[in-house]
Amino acid sequence: MAERRFTDPHEIETIPGTEGWQEMYPYYLLFNKEPPELAKWESSRFWFLDNIHCPRPMYPLDPSLACDMNYSGIGAIANRALMLPDFKSLYPRIVNGYNYVHSFEPETQEEVERRAKKFEPRISYIYENWNEFYTTCIREADRLIEEMKKLEFSELIEEEPESIMSHIITYYPVHNLYDEYLKLWSLMVQMSQQTKKILLPSYGADLVFVDSARRLFPGISDEVITQLVQGFESILFRGLDELQKLAQSAVDLGISEALLNSVNWDEASSTLQLEEAGRKWLEQFEAARDPWFEMSTGEGWQKYDVAWNDDLDYPFAKIKDYVESLKVGKRITRPKEEVLKRRDKITEEYRDLISNEDDRNAFERLLGLTRMVSAATEDHSVYQSSWFHNLYCRKLRRIGELLVHADILKDNEDVFLLNKSDLDSVVWELYTSWARGVPPVSKYYWPKKIERRREIIERFRDWIAPPALGLAPEAVTSANTIVNFGITTELVNSWLEAGAASEEEAKELKGFAVSVGVVVGTARVCRYVEDTADLKPGEIMVTPSTAPAWAPAFQIAGGCVTDMGGLFSHTAIVAREYGLPAVVGTGYATARIKTGDKIRLDGGEGIVTIVERAK
Repeated sequence: MAERRFTDPHEIETIPGTEGWQEMYPYYLLFNKEPPELAKWESSRFWFLDNIHCPRPMYPLDPSLACDMNYSGIGAIANRALMLPDFKSLYPRIVNGYNYVHSFEPETQEEVERRAKKFEPRISYIYENWNEFYTTCIREADRLIEEMKKLEFSELIEEEPESIMSHIITYYPVHNLYDEYLKLWSLMVQMSQQTKKILLPSYGADLVFVDSARRLFPGISDEVITQLVQGFESILFRGLDELQKLAQSAVDLGISEALLNSVNWDEASSTLQLEEAGRKWLEQFEAARDPWFEMSTGEGWQKYDVAWNDDLDYPFAKIKDYVESLKVGKRITRPKEEVLKRRDKITEEYRDLISNEDDRNAFERLLGLTRMVSAATEDHSVYQSSWFHNLYCRKLRRIGELLVHADILKDNEDVFLLNKSDLDSVVWELYTSWARGVPPVSKYYWPKKIERRREIIERFRDWIAPPALGLAPEAVTSANTIVNFGITTELVNSWLEAGAASEEEAKELKGFAVSVGVVVGTARVCRYVEDTADLKPGEIMVTPSTAPAWAPAFQIAGGCVTDMGGLFSHTAIVAREYGLPAVVGTGYATARIKTGDKIRLDGGEGIVTIVERAK
């Protein structure tokens, strides 16, 4: 029987004009043909494109956060602390700037069983002490945020003051530059592991409940399973709540037209300063910014993802959208009461189907557990991918300013065009050359390399990354891969067969039914969060995946379809909470659907149909 294979990762061709791109990234994140045993192992694995977390070409510094910090944080908790039985971690590789991962799992049943024995008492302890455990983790995350805020990265002064000689010191204060640089990365490692401590138990509860529900109710749909656990509160929603309050206040204060007639935030704020009602609203706006405007505009794993506070045009545009909705009488807040009412009705119906008391008790216990811990999935994202990521990027931009002052970089944003090893060397040389009183060699070495890297990143943007590489699995069995990424056996098979699909077959896509509802409307393909600015009310948003910052678009769209994602992906969770019909994990939505196509989305069956092509 012939092997089922995607393109071998070692055979991906270099994009013309990007020759030598590999030097931008750490060697251990690349596919290598040498030594042969490593190449053979890589070719025998299944690698899928992680466009949920890293949808764009990676700047050289991005992998330090995405691949090293986040995936290693997952591994440290899943593989070393919790000892998850069927999952160890995500193992990354970079190809033409795009991030591929292998779901690293135990190789034998014996290993699964050995890990399971260690896993059970550990996870049981966490669940039995969840409130204390969660509170302790969040308290530590808050402490790490405060520590990160304190990092200053002061200028290297021309000479130390004479008074310094009267103090007994072990090193001069300027050494704090390198000291704090090392602390930056130490804090990143700590935060990654701290937030994964609440993420993975939350996922674990979801997976156990899904398995239990399917055992108790053979044939139960994905959509019903997800309805049983919806209706929770998370700090994720607080930023959106603040935008909605500001929109309502603008209407109440009579300044909504001033907002709608302004092109951007600068124009609006200048206009509103001219009247008392406007100044009152601006005070409310400023009060909401810390911390609720520290939401990231993306997934928070890449350089592209900035905070609302760093680009006020983003929250301003969403406030305008909410104002326009209010003016036509549309509700802008989450339908929490309806969601909970529907959830409780379905729960009662399925509870009544269980005749065995032990099974009913188990159902109640597991359902209560997953509802209790569900918010942690999104809370973890807010803490790490928004609040902490934004601080991290600001500190790096501050380091970039120092490198600009030293004539090493032309712009502080260029710091992201250095990988971590490069940056380690540059910061160290900045200090040592200052101490010696000589110009840093880096100012002669890096400018041309930076320009070359910028060109390569731009060329990467035009490459259509294949969904998978390497050996296709006969069956996808990892619950983590299925539920969180939406990678199923059926999806892998569809990827393999994609080239053979007829025009008629290509008009129907299947995915996970994650949020009930049927809607027919015009498609709007949004590859990145900034594309949602073009989304019109009622249009069906078609995207590779979504991140927390996309949530305002869920109240504008008539439905949502994604390439990637599973039952408990971010898109699925938020769509359910907003009552938005959604199908995730279709694999090919953004490739087969074009903006302007008329499509039908069935969030109960998990089917998307192209009804009519755009003229």
